[in-house]
This record gives sequence, C-alpha cells and structure tokens, in this order.
Amino acid sequence: MSRTGTQIQIMVGLIFVSIVVMFGYSIWDTSRAETAADEQLHKAGERGAHLFVQNCRTCHGLQGEGLVENAQAFPGVPLNIDSARPESTTELEAIQRRFSATIECGRVGTLMPAWSIDEGGSLTPEQIRQLIVLITENPDNVWEEVVEYGREVDRVGAGVFLAEDFPADATSFPELDASEDDIATIAVGVRYRIEDEFILVTTQEMLDQQAAEEEAAAEEEAAAEEEEGDEEGGDAEEEATPASTPQAPTEGEDVPSAAGDTGEPGPQPTIDDFVIVRGYQGTTAADHAAGTEILNTPPEAPDPTDESSILGATGIPPCGQNPVQPGADDGDDGAAAEVGEDGTVTVAGGDSFFEQTTITGVAPDQELSVTFDNQGALSHNIAFYPSAEAGAEALAATELAIGPIEQSLEFTAPSEPGDYLYNCQAHPADMMGTLVVE
Repeated sequence: MSRTGTQIQIMVGLIFVSIVVMFGYSIWDTSRAETAADEQLHKAGERGAHLFVQNCRTCHGLQGEGLVENAQAFPGVPLNIDSARPESTTELEAIQRRFSATIECGRVGTLMPAWSIDEGGSLTPEQIRQLIVLITENPDNVWEEVVEYGREVDRVGAGVFLAEDFPADATSFPELDASEDDIATIAVGVRYRIEDEFILVTTQEMLDQQAAEEEAAAEEEAAAEEEEGDEEGGDAEEEATPASTPQAPTEGEDVPSAAGDTGEPGPQPTIDDFVIVRGYQGTTAADHAAGTEILNTPPEAPDPTDESSILGATGIPPCGQNPVQPGADDGDDGAAAEVGEDGTVTVAGGDSFFEQTTITGVAPDQELSVTFDNQGALSHNIAFYPSAEAGAEALAATELAIGPIEQSLEFTAPSEPGDYLYNCQAHPADMMGTLVVE
C-alpha cells in the first residue's frame, strides 16, 4: 500500500474516532444536563415542602390533603392529589399558571389569602415557584418531606414521649418521658397530636364554665324567642358547641383560675389538673403505646363562618379581583337538570357553584350515571347522600380534582321518594343541590 493510501486510512480512522467521541460526549453531556435539571427540580420541591410546613398546613393539612385529611381541622382544598400533577406538558403548564395566580393573589370568597410579597404577603416569586413544584410535580415524592419536616417543627422542646401506654378512654396524661422544662410547656387550651389523634388540653373548671355558659345562652335564647311569641321558642336547639368537644381559648383569652371574682390570679393549672379531650376535631380516640411522641399541631385554621377571615368580604381584594357581593346569589336557585330515559344526567360547576342545583326525573332505585363537568380552577367533586343532610356517609362521590375535568359516577338512587342532598365535599356550604326522587 502506498504511503498516501496509508495516510488516507489514518485520516478516515481519526475522523471516525472523532465522530464516535463527539457522539458519546453529546450523550454524556445530555445525561449530565438532565441529571442537573432533576437535582434542581428536587431542591426546588424540597424547599417548597419546607415552605408548605411553615405556611400552609393550618388549612391544607399535615399531609397536604386538607379537608379530605380532616374536614373539621383543615378546611383547605386538598393539594397532594393526582389531578394536581397532570402528565401532559400543556395541562401541567396550565395548572401551574392557575396555582401561581391563586397563591399570589388569593381567592376571593374563600379563606385563601394573597401570599405574594407584592400583595402584602410573605412569599417571593421564587418561593411561590418552589411551592408550585411541590404541588404539581412532586419530584422524588417530596411530599414525604412535608410529613418528616412537619414532625421536626411540631416537636415539643427536645421531645415529649409517653412513658406508659395511653388507652383510648384515658382523660389524663400518663407518666411522660421528657425533661421537666419540656413538660411544663404543655399548656391548657392547646391542641396536640399523638399519631393520628388530636387531643385538647383543658381543665374540669374550664369544662364546667363552658357548660354553664352554654346553659345560660340557651336560656337567654329561649326567653327571647318566647318574648317574640315564637311557639317553638322553648324547644330551640342549642347552637353552642357541645361540652364534649370544647373549643380551645383564642389567643389572649384568660384561662379560668381559682381566683373567682376577686380579680387576683389564681394558681396556674399543672399537668395533674389537666383533663384531656380525646378524639378532638373529628379524629378518633385510640390506644397509644409507651414511647409514642406527643407533638404540637399547626395553628388552628380561621373560622370559615367569620366574615373577617374571608378574602374580599371586607376591604379591597388583591390583584383587582371583585369583592364578595353579599346576597348576590339570593333567590337564584340555579338550573334544573332532568335525568334522561337511560338514567344519564350532567351537572356542571365552577369555583364555588353548581350550574344545576336540582336533578329531577329520578325514580326510586333507578340506576343513575352522572357526569360532573368541573370547570373550576380549585379542587371540586360531586357527592350524593342518602338524606337531605350531609351527616351520613355519601352514597357515591367522585374524586376531588382540579378542573377543567369531566368525571363520571354510577350509583343507585334511594328507594324512597324524597329530596336528597348532593354537594361538593370541598365547598359544602356553597356548592349544593337536591336530587328529587319521585
């Protein structure tokens, strides 16, 4: 072979090797970039988890499931749900825009405040982005960090543990394994949690005082109704909270003492004086084994019936949103939807309303197929009940999901003619209707 031919072969070989090296480098570089992007996404989600613990658990729950987790304690819509994490890039971008607007500006007519620092809140645009990564992408299941970090934040001092078993029917603390200083921080009127159970620390004096106040309020109400000539005044139901589920004192409220009416502070109750309300706020009283930790809980959520807690009920709402219009829906019963011959019916809804608030043409024991057309930006569902009230377990319900989405539900209508409730379990006071069986 000539020298020229050899040189050509060497050049071809070098070119081939260069191509292979460049191709391999491009693959490696792409993989490295993807790894770096994944790491950045995880860090953003992790920071979002910490922000959630610090700012959002009061309404949206210890695990981000809000009212699904515990409707009495956490009135916020669930965020840790599959429908908040769509696989489609287009849907993901759309839902991220909606969450961004909601976190920045709040939602008029709800407990959701504006969190953007530009609207008087405490979160920067980057922190809002980190929360959105947690909610909509959940990289490496970082929602678990919410639970773990939450336990750290909720620790009582250096840790307070049960030194003995704590039966479900016990109403006083057993021996505790903790320093005296940490035990001394356990306070009357404060909500704590042991595993999944909430407890309220109170005293017998506080329970007796609350019972007396409820009795006096009931007597005043009955007297007022009797004075107005109301025939049912004497049978008026008490609207106060039952003594079995007392309310924690609000911040700054004095704890009853043994001082009576002298105005002098009495001795502060100690752990031996405490009465423990078990299964507080809809949780279940349970047996807890020695070694289980007693934890704080997030601050209690605002009262949704308190107008001052509702965004837009007073003052000027952020981001140019329209204020709440009191009585705007009075007299508007919504439209009626009639069930077809094949048992199908569609109910549409948006944020805090159903377009159809009555479903007619339903026969007893009829097989129904309901389509819920959810056009809202918040989590909604539709649930049907075996009575006119939501006290019983739902007959059937769709999953809570963020719209726009259509969901189908099949169930058998009640066997007795009558009016039956349906509602959105996330917004039961605003989104409700009547299924008429006839």
